[in-house]
Amino acid sequence: MKNPKRIIVLLGLAALTLSGCQKDLVLSDKGNIVTVTKDDKEIPLLIDSIFDEYLNEADGLRAYYDAVYEVVVRELFEDNQKEKRKEIYDRAELRVKDVKDQAKSNAETGKSYKDELESLLKTHNVEDVDELKEKFAYELMETELKDQFYDGAPGTWIHSLSGDETKNWDELMSGDESGYVGYLERRLPYHVRHLLVKVGAEGSDYVTSKISRDDAIKLSSVIDALADRRSNATFGSLAKSHSEDEGSKENYGDLGIMSTNTGFVNEFKLGVYVYEKLYNENAERDADKLDMPSEAVDFFTNLGLGRIPYGASKELYKHREQEKSKNGKELNDGDAAYYPRNIIFNKYFNKHNVSVIVPNDVDPTTKDGLGAVNATYESYRGFQFVPELNETVLTDENGNVILVVRAGSSGSYEGIHFIVIERSAIVDVVNGVSIDEYYTVEMPGSKNYPKDENGKDKNTFVNYFRGDPSLYKARADKIKSDVKTFDPNIRDRMFEKLKELLNVKFHDPELEIKLNEYLENQRGRDEEREERENLNLWNEWVEQLEVQEYTRDTRLLDEQYISAFIDGDGKDYEDWNGGN
Repeated sequence: MKNPKRIIVLLGLAALTLSGCQKDLVLSDKGNIVTVTKDDKEIPLLIDSIFDEYLNEADGLRAYYDAVYEVVVRELFEDNQKEKRKEIYDRAELRVKDVKDQAKSNAETGKSYKDELESLLKTHNVEDVDELKEKFAYELMETELKDQFYDGAPGTWIHSLSGDETKNWDELMSGDESGYVGYLERRLPYHVRHLLVKVGAEGSDYVTSKISRDDAIKLSSVIDALADRRSNATFGSLAKSHSEDEGSKENYGDLGIMSTNTGFVNEFKLGVYVYEKLYNENAERDADKLDMPSEAVDFFTNLGLGRIPYGASKELYKHREQEKSKNGKELNDGDAAYYPRNIIFNKYFNKHNVSVIVPNDVDPTTKDGLGAVNATYESYRGFQFVPELNETVLTDENGNVILVVRAGSSGSYEGIHFIVIERSAIVDVVNGVSIDEYYTVEMPGSKNYPKDENGKDKNTFVNYFRGDPSLYKARADKIKSDVKTFDPNIRDRMFEKLKELLNVKFHDPELEIKLNEYLENQRGRDEEREERENLNLWNEWVEQLEVQEYTRDTRLLDEQYISAFIDGDGKDYEDWNGGN
Protein backbone atom coordinates (compact mmCIF):
# COMPACT_ATOMS: atom_id res chain seq x y z
CA MET A 1 0.00 0.00 0.00
CA LYS A 2 1.59 3.25 -1.10
CA ASN A 3 1.05 6.56 0.67
CA PRO A 4 -2.15 5.84 2.60
CA LYS A 5 -3.92 8.89 3.95
CA ARG A 6 -3.31 9.59 7.61
CA ILE A 7 -6.94 8.85 8.51
CA ILE A 8 -7.40 5.75 10.61
CA VAL A 9 -10.82 4.68 11.79
CA LEU A 10 -10.06 2.72 14.91
CA LEU A 11 -12.51 -0.17 15.16
CA GLY A 12 -10.03 -2.11 17.22
CA LEU A 13 -6.34 -2.84 17.41
CA ALA A 14 -5.22 -6.39 16.93
CA ALA A 15 -3.24 -7.84 19.79
CA LEU A 16 -3.42 -4.72 21.97
CA THR A 17 -4.97 -4.69 25.44
CA LEU A 18 -4.84 -2.33 28.37
CA SER A 19 -4.98 -5.00 31.01
CA GLY A 20 -4.58 -2.54 33.85
CA CYS A 21 -8.10 -1.34 33.03
CA GLN A 22 -9.50 -4.85 33.02
CA LYS A 23 -11.05 -4.45 29.60
CA ASP A 24 -10.27 -5.50 26.10
CA LEU A 25 -10.12 -2.71 23.54
CA VAL A 26 -9.21 -4.89 20.60
CA LEU A 27 -12.47 -6.52 19.60
CA SER A 28 -15.16 -4.95 17.48
CA ASP A 29 -18.25 -6.47 15.96
CA LYS A 30 -16.14 -7.07 12.84
CA GLY A 31 -13.28 -8.71 14.65
CA ASN A 32 -9.70 -7.64 15.23
CA ILE A 33 -9.32 -5.14 12.43
CA VAL A 34 -8.21 -1.62 11.65
CA THR A 35 -9.67 0.29 8.74
CA VAL A 36 -7.61 2.74 6.72
CA THR A 37 -9.19 5.37 4.52
CA LYS A 38 -7.36 5.62 1.23
CA ASP A 39 -8.60 7.76 -1.64
CA ASP A 40 -11.85 8.26 0.27
CA LYS A 41 -12.43 4.51 0.43
CA GLU A 42 -12.50 2.61 3.70
CA ILE A 43 -10.31 -0.50 3.55
CA PRO A 44 -10.55 -3.10 6.33
CA LEU A 45 -7.22 -4.61 7.29
CA LEU A 46 -7.05 -7.95 9.04
CA ILE A 47 -3.95 -8.69 11.10
CA ASP A 48 -2.30 -10.77 8.37
CA SER A 49 -2.70 -8.10 5.72
CA ILE A 50 -1.47 -5.44 8.13
CA PHE A 51 1.85 -7.21 8.44
CA ASP A 52 2.09 -8.07 4.77
CA GLU A 53 0.89 -4.85 3.17
CA TYR A 54 0.83 -2.19 5.84
CA LEU A 55 3.30 -2.56 8.66
CA ASN A 56 6.16 -3.12 6.25
CA GLU A 57 5.66 0.37 4.81
CA ALA A 58 7.27 3.27 6.66
CA ASP A 59 4.22 5.48 6.22
CA GLY A 60 2.02 2.60 7.25
CA LEU A 61 3.98 2.04 10.43
CA ARG A 62 3.73 5.73 11.26
CA ALA A 63 -0.03 5.70 10.77
CA TYR A 64 -0.46 2.45 12.70
CA TYR A 65 1.64 3.80 15.56
CA ASP A 66 -0.45 6.98 15.59
CA ALA A 67 -3.56 4.82 15.93
CA VAL A 68 -2.10 2.84 18.83
CA TYR A 69 -0.97 6.07 20.46
CA GLU A 70 -4.45 7.56 20.18
CA VAL A 71 -6.04 4.51 21.82
CA VAL A 72 -3.62 4.76 24.74
CA VAL A 73 -4.02 8.54 25.17
CA ARG A 74 -7.81 8.34 25.09
CA GLU A 75 -7.75 5.52 27.62
CA LEU A 76 -5.67 7.66 29.99
CA PHE A 77 -8.44 10.25 30.07
CA GLU A 78 -11.10 7.54 30.39
CA ASP A 79 -9.27 5.97 33.31
CA ASN A 80 -7.39 8.31 35.69
CA GLN A 81 -8.07 11.73 34.14
CA LYS A 82 -11.89 11.65 34.10
CA GLU A 83 -12.41 15.17 35.43
CA LYS A 84 -9.92 16.56 32.95
CA ARG A 85 -11.68 14.58 30.19
CA LYS A 86 -14.98 16.36 30.90
CA GLU A 87 -13.24 19.72 30.79
CA ILE A 88 -11.57 18.79 27.51
CA TYR A 89 -14.85 17.81 25.86
CA ASP A 90 -16.47 21.02 27.05
CA ARG A 91 -13.65 22.98 25.44
CA ALA A 92 -13.92 20.88 22.27
CA GLU A 93 -17.64 21.66 22.13
CA LEU A 94 -16.83 25.37 22.28
CA ARG A 95 -14.38 24.99 19.42
CA VAL A 96 -17.03 23.20 17.38
CA LYS A 97 -19.40 26.09 18.10
CA ASP A 98 -16.76 28.50 16.79
CA VAL A 99 -16.65 26.54 13.53
CA LYS A 100 -20.44 26.60 13.26
CA ASP A 101 -20.46 30.34 13.94
CA GLN A 102 -17.87 30.82 11.23
CA ALA A 103 -20.05 28.87 8.81
CA LYS A 104 -23.01 31.11 9.67
CA SER A 105 -20.89 34.20 9.13
CA ASN A 106 -19.62 32.91 5.80
CA ALA A 107 -23.18 32.07 4.71
CA GLU A 108 -24.06 35.74 4.83
CA THR A 109 -22.12 36.21 1.59
CA GLY A 110 -24.73 34.26 -0.35
CA LYS A 111 -23.87 30.59 0.11
CA SER A 112 -25.90 28.24 2.28
CA TYR A 113 -24.97 27.46 5.87
CA LYS A 114 -24.82 23.74 5.00
CA ASP A 115 -22.34 24.32 2.17
CA GLU A 116 -20.17 26.58 4.29
CA LEU A 117 -20.15 24.09 7.16
CA GLU A 118 -19.22 21.21 4.85
CA SER A 119 -16.42 23.33 3.44
CA LEU A 120 -15.05 24.03 6.92
CA LEU A 121 -15.38 20.39 7.94
CA LYS A 122 -13.39 19.43 4.86
CA THR A 123 -10.56 21.77 5.89
CA HIS A 124 -10.41 19.84 9.17
CA ASN A 125 -10.48 16.53 7.26
CA VAL A 126 -13.63 15.26 9.00
CA GLU A 127 -17.09 14.21 7.80
CA ASP A 128 -19.40 15.73 10.41
CA VAL A 129 -19.46 17.78 13.59
CA ASP A 130 -19.23 14.71 15.81
CA GLU A 131 -15.92 13.75 14.19
CA LEU A 132 -14.83 17.38 14.50
CA LYS A 133 -15.54 17.34 18.22
CA GLU A 134 -13.54 14.12 18.62
CA LYS A 135 -10.67 15.59 16.65
CA PHE A 136 -10.61 18.75 18.77
CA ALA A 137 -10.87 16.68 21.95
CA TYR A 138 -7.92 14.51 20.97
CA GLU A 139 -5.81 17.57 20.10
CA LEU A 140 -6.57 18.97 23.56
CA MET A 141 -5.75 15.61 25.15
CA GLU A 142 -2.33 15.58 23.48
CA THR A 143 -1.62 19.10 24.72
CA GLU A 144 -2.77 18.24 28.23
CA LEU A 145 -0.71 15.05 28.16
CA LYS A 146 2.49 16.96 27.44
CA ASP A 147 1.69 19.76 29.88
CA GLN A 148 1.16 17.25 32.69
CA PHE A 149 4.33 15.40 31.73
CA TYR A 150 6.39 18.54 32.32
CA ASP A 151 4.28 19.98 35.12
CA GLY A 152 4.91 17.02 37.39
CA ALA A 153 2.61 18.30 40.12
CA PRO A 154 0.62 15.89 42.29
CA GLY A 155 -2.41 14.69 40.33
CA THR A 156 -0.68 14.66 36.97
CA TRP A 157 -0.36 11.32 35.22
CA ILE A 158 3.45 11.41 35.22
CA HIS A 159 3.54 12.14 38.96
CA SER A 160 1.20 9.25 39.68
CA LEU A 161 3.58 7.01 37.74
CA SER A 162 6.48 8.06 40.00
CA GLY A 163 4.69 6.68 43.06
CA ASP A 164 6.09 9.45 45.26
CA GLU A 165 3.83 12.43 45.91
CA THR A 166 6.66 14.35 47.64
CA LYS A 167 8.87 14.67 44.56
CA ASN A 168 9.38 18.15 43.12
CA TRP A 169 9.82 18.97 39.43
CA ASP A 170 13.62 18.65 39.35
CA GLU A 171 13.50 15.27 41.09
CA LEU A 172 10.70 14.02 38.89
CA MET A 173 12.66 14.88 35.77
CA SER A 174 15.99 13.56 37.05
CA GLY A 175 17.40 10.46 35.42
CA ASP A 176 15.09 10.87 32.44
CA GLU A 177 16.72 11.60 29.09
CA SER A 178 13.51 13.25 27.90
CA GLY A 179 13.42 15.56 30.90
CA TYR A 180 15.55 17.86 32.99
CA VAL A 181 18.78 15.88 33.20
CA GLY A 182 18.53 14.91 29.55
CA TYR A 183 18.26 18.59 28.65
CA LEU A 184 21.33 19.51 30.69
CA GLU A 185 23.36 16.64 29.25
CA ARG A 186 22.28 16.83 25.61
CA ARG A 187 21.55 20.51 25.01
CA LEU A 188 24.36 21.91 27.21
CA PRO A 189 22.74 25.21 28.22
CA TYR A 190 25.06 28.21 28.51
CA HIS A 191 24.06 31.42 30.23
CA VAL A 192 25.57 34.21 28.12
CA ARG A 193 25.65 37.99 27.96
CA HIS A 194 26.92 40.27 25.24
CA LEU A 195 27.49 43.84 24.20
CA LEU A 196 27.08 44.57 20.49
CA VAL A 197 28.79 47.40 18.65
CA LYS A 198 27.31 47.68 15.17
CA VAL A 199 29.57 48.64 12.28
CA GLY A 200 28.65 49.45 8.72
CA ALA A 201 31.41 47.32 7.20
CA GLU A 202 30.53 44.31 5.07
CA GLY A 203 31.09 41.17 7.10
CA SER A 204 32.09 39.15 4.03
CA ASP A 205 34.98 41.53 3.26
CA TYR A 206 37.88 40.34 5.40
CA VAL A 207 40.57 42.85 4.37
CA THR A 208 39.12 46.06 2.92
CA SER A 209 36.01 46.63 5.04
CA LYS A 210 35.22 50.26 5.74
CA ILE A 211 33.89 51.80 8.93
CA SER A 212 32.87 55.38 9.54
CA ARG A 213 34.45 57.89 11.88
CA ASP A 214 31.52 57.35 14.24
CA ASP A 215 31.97 53.56 14.13
CA ALA A 216 35.63 53.99 15.09
CA ILE A 217 34.68 56.21 18.02
CA LYS A 218 31.97 53.80 19.22
CA LEU A 219 34.22 50.75 19.07
CA SER A 220 37.23 52.32 20.76
CA SER A 221 35.04 53.98 23.42
CA VAL A 222 33.39 50.68 24.36
CA ILE A 223 36.75 48.91 24.65
CA ASP A 224 38.09 51.76 26.80
CA ALA A 225 35.01 51.58 29.04
CA LEU A 226 35.37 47.80 29.46
CA ALA A 227 39.04 48.23 30.32
CA ASP A 228 39.02 51.07 32.83
CA ARG A 229 35.54 50.36 34.31
CA ARG A 230 35.29 53.79 35.85
CA SER A 231 33.12 54.12 38.96
CA ASN A 232 33.22 50.32 39.23
CA ALA A 233 31.04 49.94 36.14
CA THR A 234 29.96 46.36 35.46
CA PHE A 235 29.73 44.56 32.14
CA GLY A 236 25.95 44.68 32.53
CA SER A 237 25.79 48.42 33.15
CA LEU A 238 28.07 49.07 30.19
CA ALA A 239 25.92 46.83 27.99
CA LYS A 240 22.85 48.77 29.06
CA SER A 241 24.59 52.04 28.17
CA HIS A 242 26.44 51.06 24.99
CA SER A 243 25.05 47.89 23.42
CA GLU A 244 23.22 48.26 20.11
CA ASP A 245 21.27 45.03 20.54
CA GLU A 246 17.97 46.54 21.58
CA GLY A 247 16.61 43.17 22.68
CA SER A 248 19.23 42.48 25.34
CA LYS A 249 20.54 45.89 26.41
CA GLU A 250 17.55 46.53 28.67
CA ASN A 251 18.46 43.30 30.47
CA TYR A 252 22.06 44.45 30.93
CA GLY A 253 23.28 42.41 27.98
CA ASP A 254 21.65 39.21 29.22
CA LEU A 255 20.77 36.81 26.39
CA GLY A 256 19.47 34.13 28.70
CA ILE A 257 20.15 30.52 27.78
CA MET A 258 22.06 29.50 24.69
CA SER A 259 22.05 25.78 23.90
CA THR A 260 23.17 23.54 21.07
CA ASN A 261 20.00 24.25 19.10
CA THR A 262 19.83 28.02 19.67
CA GLY A 263 19.89 29.83 16.36
CA PHE A 264 22.72 32.26 17.09
CA VAL A 265 25.20 33.12 14.34
CA ASN A 266 28.06 30.64 14.00
CA GLU A 267 30.73 33.07 15.16
CA PHE A 268 28.86 33.65 18.41
CA LYS A 269 27.61 30.20 19.35
CA LEU A 270 30.43 28.12 17.94
CA GLY A 271 32.94 30.69 19.11
CA VAL A 272 31.83 30.05 22.69
CA TYR A 273 32.16 26.30 22.12
CA VAL A 274 35.65 26.66 20.65
CA TYR A 275 36.81 28.66 23.65
CA GLU A 276 35.27 26.19 26.10
CA LYS A 277 36.54 23.11 24.28
CA LEU A 278 40.11 24.25 23.77
CA TYR A 279 40.86 26.83 26.45
CA ASN A 280 38.70 26.22 29.50
CA GLU A 281 41.22 24.34 31.60
CA ASN A 282 39.01 24.02 34.67
CA ALA A 283 39.79 20.65 36.28
CA GLU A 284 36.11 19.74 36.61
CA ARG A 285 35.27 20.22 32.95
CA ASP A 286 33.96 17.61 30.56
CA ALA A 287 34.63 19.27 27.23
CA ASP A 288 33.95 16.03 25.35
CA LYS A 289 30.27 16.81 25.83
CA LEU A 290 30.68 19.57 23.25
CA ASP A 291 30.02 17.79 19.97
CA MET A 292 32.84 19.37 17.99
CA PRO A 293 34.07 17.40 14.93
CA SER A 294 37.70 16.30 15.09
CA GLU A 295 38.50 18.23 11.91
CA ALA A 296 37.21 21.42 13.54
CA VAL A 297 39.24 20.70 16.69
CA ASP A 298 42.40 20.38 14.57
CA PHE A 299 41.60 23.54 12.61
CA PHE A 300 40.98 25.74 15.66
CA THR A 301 43.91 24.26 17.54
CA ASN A 302 46.18 25.31 14.68
CA LEU A 303 44.46 28.68 14.27
CA GLY A 304 44.73 29.48 17.96
CA LEU A 305 42.91 32.02 20.05
CA GLY A 306 43.04 35.48 18.52
CA ARG A 307 44.69 38.22 20.60
CA ILE A 308 43.80 41.85 20.06
CA PRO A 309 46.23 44.36 21.62
CA TYR A 310 44.44 47.01 23.65
CA GLY A 311 46.70 49.51 21.91
CA ALA A 312 44.74 48.87 18.69
CA SER A 313 41.74 50.57 20.27
CA LYS A 314 43.88 53.60 21.04
CA GLU A 315 45.21 53.67 17.46
CA LEU A 316 41.70 53.34 16.06
CA TYR A 317 40.56 56.39 17.99
CA LYS A 318 43.74 58.32 17.21
CA HIS A 319 43.19 57.93 13.45
CA ARG A 320 39.40 58.20 13.45
CA GLU A 321 39.41 61.43 11.37
CA GLN A 322 42.32 60.78 9.00
CA GLU A 323 41.03 60.56 5.41
CA LYS A 324 43.75 62.58 3.66
CA SER A 325 47.42 63.24 4.28
CA LYS A 326 48.27 65.92 6.79
CA ASN A 327 48.75 68.29 3.88
CA GLY A 328 45.27 67.57 2.54
CA LYS A 329 46.38 65.24 -0.24
CA GLU A 330 43.87 62.63 -1.38
CA LEU A 331 45.46 59.22 -1.83
CA ASN A 332 44.52 55.99 -3.61
CA ASP A 333 41.76 57.77 -5.56
CA GLY A 334 39.96 58.42 -2.29
CA ASP A 335 39.34 54.71 -1.60
CA ALA A 336 38.33 54.53 2.09
CA ALA A 337 39.91 51.09 2.48
CA TYR A 338 43.27 52.90 2.73
CA TYR A 339 42.19 55.26 5.51
CA PRO A 340 44.29 54.54 8.63
CA ARG A 341 41.22 53.71 10.73
CA ASN A 342 40.17 51.03 8.26
CA ILE A 343 43.64 49.51 8.01
CA ILE A 344 43.58 49.20 11.81
CA PHE A 345 40.01 47.89 11.89
CA ASN A 346 40.70 45.19 9.32
CA LYS A 347 43.94 44.03 10.91
CA TYR A 348 42.75 43.80 14.51
CA PHE A 349 38.95 43.68 14.64
CA ASN A 350 37.60 42.37 11.33
CA LYS A 351 38.11 38.71 12.28
CA HIS A 352 35.35 36.09 12.50
CA ASN A 353 37.31 33.79 14.80
CA VAL A 354 37.08 34.19 18.54
CA SER A 355 39.62 36.49 20.22
CA VAL A 356 40.50 38.07 23.56
CA ILE A 357 41.87 41.54 24.28
CA VAL A 358 45.31 41.72 25.91
CA PRO A 359 47.05 44.75 27.57
CA ASN A 360 49.65 45.14 24.84
CA ASP A 361 50.82 47.92 22.59
CA VAL A 362 50.63 47.44 18.82
CA ASP A 363 53.69 46.57 16.79
CA PRO A 364 53.05 47.30 13.08
CA THR A 365 56.10 45.27 12.06
CA THR A 366 54.65 41.94 13.24
CA LYS A 367 52.00 39.83 11.51
CA ASP A 368 49.60 39.75 14.48
CA GLY A 369 50.49 43.31 15.54
CA LEU A 370 51.21 42.30 19.14
CA GLY A 371 53.75 44.54 20.81
CA ALA A 372 55.01 44.47 24.37
CA VAL A 373 52.76 44.38 27.41
CA ASN A 374 51.97 47.93 28.49
CA ALA A 375 52.16 48.23 32.28
CA THR A 376 49.64 51.07 32.33
CA TYR A 377 47.07 49.08 30.38
CA GLU A 378 47.73 46.03 32.53
CA SER A 379 46.87 48.04 35.65
CA TYR A 380 43.37 48.88 34.41
CA ARG A 381 40.56 47.34 36.43
CA GLY A 382 39.23 45.37 33.44
CA PHE A 383 42.42 43.36 32.93
CA GLN A 384 42.89 40.30 35.12
CA PHE A 385 45.15 37.29 35.10
CA VAL A 386 43.18 34.25 33.89
CA PRO A 387 44.66 30.93 35.05
CA GLU A 388 43.02 28.88 32.30
CA LEU A 389 44.82 31.03 29.71
CA ASN A 390 47.90 31.66 31.86
CA GLU A 391 47.88 35.33 30.85
CA THR A 392 46.21 38.65 31.56
CA VAL A 393 43.21 39.47 29.39
CA LEU A 394 40.13 41.69 29.44
CA THR A 395 37.45 40.31 31.80
CA ASP A 396 34.21 41.38 33.43
CA GLU A 397 33.95 42.32 37.10
CA ASN A 398 33.67 38.65 38.09
CA GLY A 399 36.79 37.58 36.23
CA ASN A 400 34.89 36.04 33.30
CA VAL A 401 36.84 36.35 30.06
CA ILE A 402 35.33 38.78 27.54
CA LEU A 403 35.39 37.04 24.17
CA VAL A 404 35.45 39.20 21.04
CA VAL A 405 34.18 38.14 17.63
CA ARG A 406 33.16 39.80 14.40
CA ALA A 407 29.76 38.32 13.57
CA GLY A 408 27.03 38.67 11.01
CA SER A 409 27.04 39.65 7.37
CA SER A 410 23.94 41.83 7.33
CA GLY A 411 21.08 42.92 9.53
CA SER A 412 20.80 43.77 13.19
CA TYR A 413 23.59 41.52 14.48
CA GLU A 414 26.32 42.73 12.14
CA GLY A 415 29.14 44.08 14.24
CA ILE A 416 31.63 43.34 16.99
CA HIS A 417 30.29 41.17 19.81
CA PHE A 418 31.78 41.24 23.29
CA ILE A 419 30.65 37.99 24.94
CA VAL A 420 30.69 36.83 28.54
CA ILE A 421 29.97 33.24 29.55
CA GLU A 422 28.03 33.75 32.76
CA ARG A 423 27.66 29.99 33.32
CA SER A 424 29.46 27.22 31.47
CA ALA A 425 27.63 23.97 30.72
CA ILE A 426 30.73 21.81 31.00
CA VAL A 427 31.89 22.87 34.46
CA ASP A 428 29.82 21.09 37.08
CA VAL A 429 30.35 23.36 40.09
CA VAL A 430 31.08 27.10 40.09
CA ASN A 431 31.24 29.03 43.37
CA GLY A 432 29.50 26.18 45.15
CA VAL A 433 26.59 26.01 42.68
CA SER A 434 26.22 22.85 40.59
CA ILE A 435 24.89 22.95 37.04
CA ASP A 436 21.56 21.38 37.99
CA GLU A 437 21.21 23.81 40.89
CA TYR A 438 21.98 26.74 38.61
CA TYR A 439 19.11 25.80 36.31
CA THR A 440 16.59 25.06 39.04
CA VAL A 441 12.96 25.99 38.38
CA GLU A 442 12.17 26.52 42.05
CA MET A 443 11.40 30.01 43.34
CA PRO A 444 13.88 31.76 45.69
CA GLY A 445 12.83 31.35 49.29
CA SER A 446 10.92 28.14 48.64
CA LYS A 447 11.61 24.90 50.46
CA ASN A 448 13.33 23.23 47.50
CA TYR A 449 15.32 26.21 46.22
CA PRO A 450 19.11 25.53 46.37
CA LYS A 451 20.66 26.95 49.52
CA ASP A 452 24.21 27.24 50.84
CA GLU A 453 25.49 25.88 54.16
CA ASN A 454 24.12 28.96 55.93
CA GLY A 455 20.63 28.46 54.54
CA LYS A 456 20.87 31.39 52.14
CA ASP A 457 19.54 31.18 48.59
CA LYS A 458 22.24 30.36 46.04
CA ASN A 459 22.85 32.42 42.92
CA THR A 460 21.09 30.76 39.99
CA PHE A 461 19.69 31.60 36.58
CA VAL A 462 16.28 32.20 38.14
CA ASN A 463 17.42 34.92 40.56
CA TYR A 464 20.14 36.32 38.28
CA PHE A 465 18.42 39.71 38.51
CA ARG A 466 18.36 39.53 42.26
CA GLY A 467 16.72 42.91 42.73
CA ASP A 468 13.75 42.11 40.50
CA PRO A 469 11.67 39.19 41.86
CA SER A 470 9.07 39.81 39.15
CA LEU A 471 11.43 38.09 36.72
CA TYR A 472 11.91 34.91 38.77
CA LYS A 473 8.89 33.02 37.46
CA ALA A 474 9.53 34.05 33.86
CA ARG A 475 13.10 32.76 34.05
CA ALA A 476 11.99 29.51 35.71
CA ASP A 477 9.36 29.09 33.00
CA LYS A 478 12.07 29.68 30.38
CA ILE A 479 13.97 26.65 31.68
CA LYS A 480 10.82 24.54 31.71
CA SER A 481 9.97 25.65 28.18
CA ASP A 482 13.44 24.69 26.93
CA VAL A 483 13.17 21.28 28.58
CA LYS A 484 9.74 20.75 27.05
CA THR A 485 10.87 21.44 23.52
CA PHE A 486 14.39 20.08 23.35
CA ASP A 487 13.58 16.43 22.59
CA PRO A 488 12.14 15.70 19.12
CA ASN A 489 11.19 12.21 20.31
CA ILE A 490 9.25 13.31 23.37
CA ARG A 491 6.00 11.86 22.02
CA ASP A 492 7.58 8.43 21.77
CA ARG A 493 9.10 8.67 25.23
CA MET A 494 5.74 9.65 26.70
CA PHE A 495 4.21 6.64 24.95
CA GLU A 496 6.65 4.36 26.73
CA LYS A 497 5.61 5.84 30.08
CA LEU A 498 1.92 5.59 29.21
CA LYS A 499 2.39 1.93 28.40
CA GLU A 500 3.85 1.46 31.87
CA LEU A 501 1.12 3.46 33.61
CA LEU A 502 -1.77 1.73 31.83
CA ASN A 503 -0.11 -1.67 31.68
CA VAL A 504 -0.42 -1.87 27.90
CA LYS A 505 0.40 -5.29 26.48
CA PHE A 506 1.10 -6.34 22.93
CA HIS A 507 0.20 -10.01 22.85
CA ASP A 508 1.38 -10.41 19.29
CA PRO A 509 5.19 -10.39 19.47
CA GLU A 510 5.61 -9.55 15.79
CA LEU A 511 3.48 -6.44 16.16
CA GLU A 512 5.45 -5.26 19.17
CA ILE A 513 8.74 -5.92 17.42
CA LYS A 514 7.59 -3.94 14.39
CA LEU A 515 6.55 -0.93 16.46
CA ASN A 516 9.70 -1.01 18.62
CA GLU A 517 11.87 -1.18 15.52
CA TYR A 518 9.98 1.72 14.04
CA LEU A 519 10.44 3.89 17.14
CA GLU A 520 14.12 2.99 17.39
CA ASN A 521 14.63 3.86 13.73
CA GLN A 522 12.86 7.18 14.26
CA ARG A 523 15.20 8.06 17.11
CA GLY A 524 18.19 7.01 15.06
CA ARG A 525 17.12 9.17 12.13
CA ASP A 526 16.59 12.18 14.38
CA GLU A 527 19.99 11.74 15.98
CA GLU A 528 21.61 11.36 12.57
CA ARG A 529 19.86 14.49 11.31
CA GLU A 530 20.99 16.42 14.37
CA GLU A 531 24.59 15.26 13.92
CA ARG A 532 24.47 16.21 10.25
CA GLU A 533 23.12 19.67 10.98
CA ASN A 534 25.79 20.18 13.65
CA LEU A 535 28.53 19.08 11.25
CA ASN A 536 27.21 21.42 8.57
CA LEU A 537 27.41 24.37 10.96
CA TRP A 538 31.01 23.61 11.85
CA ASN A 539 31.98 23.03 8.21
CA GLU A 540 30.34 26.29 7.20
CA TRP A 541 32.27 28.27 9.80
CA VAL A 542 35.59 26.52 9.14
CA GLU A 543 35.26 27.16 5.40
CA GLN A 544 34.51 30.82 6.11
CA LEU A 545 37.60 31.13 8.29
CA GLU A 546 39.78 29.34 5.77
CA VAL A 547 38.81 31.97 3.21
CA GLN A 548 39.37 34.69 5.80
CA GLU A 549 42.86 33.48 6.69
CA TYR A 550 43.92 33.02 3.08
CA THR A 551 42.65 36.49 2.18
CA ARG A 552 44.35 38.08 5.17
CA ASP A 553 47.62 36.36 4.32
CA THR A 554 47.57 37.59 0.72
CA ARG A 555 45.67 40.88 0.65
CA LEU A 556 45.63 42.51 4.09
CA LEU A 557 46.94 46.07 3.87
CA ASP A 558 50.21 46.65 5.74
CA GLU A 559 49.72 48.69 8.89
CA GLN A 560 53.10 50.32 8.35
CA TYR A 561 51.60 52.21 5.40
CA ILE A 562 49.71 54.47 7.82
CA SER A 563 52.81 56.61 8.40
CA ALA A 564 53.26 57.15 4.67
CA PHE A 565 49.55 57.99 4.28
CA ILE A 566 49.71 60.66 6.94
CA ASP A 567 53.06 62.12 5.85
CA GLY A 568 52.97 65.34 3.85
CA ASP A 569 54.53 63.56 0.89
CA GLY A 570 52.22 60.57 1.30
CA LYS A 571 52.16 58.06 -1.54
CA ASP A 572 49.53 55.77 -2.93
CA TYR A 573 49.77 52.28 -1.51
CA GLU A 574 51.01 50.75 -4.76
CA ASP A 575 53.85 53.29 -4.89
CA TRP A 576 54.85 52.78 -1.30
CA ASN A 577 57.98 50.71 -0.76
CA GLY A 578 57.03 49.24 2.59
CA GLY A 579 59.16 51.66 4.55
CA ASN A 580 62.41 50.54 2.94
